[in-house]
Amino acid sequence: MGLLRLLPGLCFILMSERSLGQNNASSSDTSTPDTLFRSGTAFTTTISPGKTTSYPVRVTPPPDPTDRNIMICLLIERSHGDRSVFYDYDRVASAIEIALDTVNKDVLKNGFQFKTTYKDIGRTCLKKNDVVKYALQVLTSGVNCHAYLGPGCGYSADSLYNLVEYMQTPMMACPAAGFGTATSRDAYFMTTRTSFTHKDIVNVCLKLFDLYHYKHVTIIQDDAVSFYEQLSVTFTSVLRSARPDLFATANLVPLRSSDATTELYERILREGNATSRVFVICSNATVVRNLMIIAQHLGMTGGEYVYIGVELFDSQSWGKFTWSMGDSGDREAKQAFESLLLIALHQTRNEYYDLFSANLKKLARTRLNYTFGAFEEIDPVVTSFYDSIILYATIINQITASSPSSEAYNGVRIARMLKNLTFTSPVSGEVRIDPVGDRQFDFSIKSMNPDTGRFEIFYTYTAIGERMDKTGPLYWPTGALPQDTPRCGFQNENPECHPQVGLSGGMIAVAVVIPVIALLVICGLLVYFVIRSLKNEGLDPNWWKIAQHELDVTGPKGGSQGSRVASSKKSLGDDTTSVQTRQTDATSTMSNMAGRTATWKGNVVSVTDVAERKIRPNPFLIREMNQVT
Repeated sequence: MGLLRLLPGLCFILMSERSLGQNNASSSDTSTPDTLFRSGTAFTTTISPGKTTSYPVRVTPPPDPTDRNIMICLLIERSHGDRSVFYDYDRVASAIEIALDTVNKDVLKNGFQFKTTYKDIGRTCLKKNDVVKYALQVLTSGVNCHAYLGPGCGYSADSLYNLVEYMQTPMMACPAAGFGTATSRDAYFMTTRTSFTHKDIVNVCLKLFDLYHYKHVTIIQDDAVSFYEQLSVTFTSVLRSARPDLFATANLVPLRSSDATTELYERILREGNATSRVFVICSNATVVRNLMIIAQHLGMTGGEYVYIGVELFDSQSWGKFTWSMGDSGDREAKQAFESLLLIALHQTRNEYYDLFSANLKKLARTRLNYTFGAFEEIDPVVTSFYDSIILYATIINQITASSPSSEAYNGVRIARMLKNLTFTSPVSGEVRIDPVGDRQFDFSIKSMNPDTGRFEIFYTYTAIGERMDKTGPLYWPTGALPQDTPRCGFQNENPECHPQVGLSGGMIAVAVVIPVIALLVICGLLVYFVIRSLKNEGLDPNWWKIAQHELDVTGPKGGSQGSRVASSKKSLGDDTTSVQTRQTDATSTMSNMAGRTATWKGNVVSVTDVAERKIRPNPFLIREMNQVT
């Protein structure tokens, strides 16, 4: 059958058990009336032209032309019980088994069947890894891999890519969120990522920054947690290449939480406070809670700062992002968490999700020795492994519908068709793969409701169109997210924020004006006295001398003449231009006039004989004479 048909309830469990050689399904399983897929539901797939390649195509079908088996090699990490890896094989194996049963029985056409082989590649996610060694062990054992599913670690996917490119084998990395940061994503032609990517997370942050005009951001990068270390690398790579404006102003702070102390956290926050009000914390739940409590102690919460954490879904790998831990820090943590935003995958569920989840958990517990929590939800990574098998089967059907069966083994063609498409998953709904082969996930941004203490969605990010839609209320201590730069500046450099100390504005004006006026008055007086002094010194020094011909001497010596003798304020002297020029009779004339009175300009004056014949007036004498005028 080319289309998914109506399947009986719990068919996933029954088919998986048959594939594992188990035929003892319980009666309750066979009698359940629920259905997982509706009758007539089809995998609708839209294929657009992809990137061409210059690789010489190497097709290696099985030696037997009648063999229609397609081998999928599973190279997936395994944590062996400690649940430190959210893409753990034990966790996702049941989803793969269910998908295999579905496609082999109800999807694949023309006799094709999927088979798998699994190789444990360890539990670590490091730049230096052994994934190529494990892949070569599979190849040398005689297994011809027609496609790879995994790895989950981005570093391992980077390492494996050189091999799959050489072998021209398509790789469906899941999630490999940090894959492809060394160069442009389209350089990894043979790879399709069927889950979320770190680049998507960064794009959500950048959209939020642009929406609120945030230009100064501190990004705390934890190198001790592999998932967040790869997120940090991607953040730096995207900023450097796509947003140099933000890269120039961002404060990138490396941190190794395994060695961190309270003093280190305080120093990071204090230094970040000097350059930004937005902190992106690329670390797990424990580190985020510790930083938030310290921020509360430093007075760096209350709505004037924005802290952003990444909790894509509930997982023991990074812990529960919650303020409530039942310890003495709960009260402060709850207050601090009011200034925290969380980025999460936006999960949409159809009517078949609950049944799929129940069947998957049962299969994991009964056949694969893995137990999900009683209330644990099946996360998007688990369903992404399921979707990978469904997508691959859909592409095989597309190829074999119009091409020879050998084309089902044409890795380059398959890799091209695994890009730029949309298909419908029975569990996940519409799945979109972009032109470079990355799945497009939608995201949510959450704030904490202070009444319930739970985070609720207030923004939804849609990958198509990179659109941000407000879908709920924002819970924030101040009612709104803060501005990029505080009103007074990061260093309190805004003059408007400096308090005035001492005199008021009016008093300062008086204190300035009065001295200026006093100075002007003093300068005016100085100018006045200088000018007056100059005028006085410029008077004729001989103004008090009277020429002899101006005197009318009529009375006898020692007597008085006619009218009243006036008391003159002027003294009599010798005029140099009259008396002294007549040197021949000056002495006798003055002697004869001495002791008499005379008339000068109608005034009676006394004439006295002065012994000194020549008087040289000086400034002192002139000033005294001026005083008697």
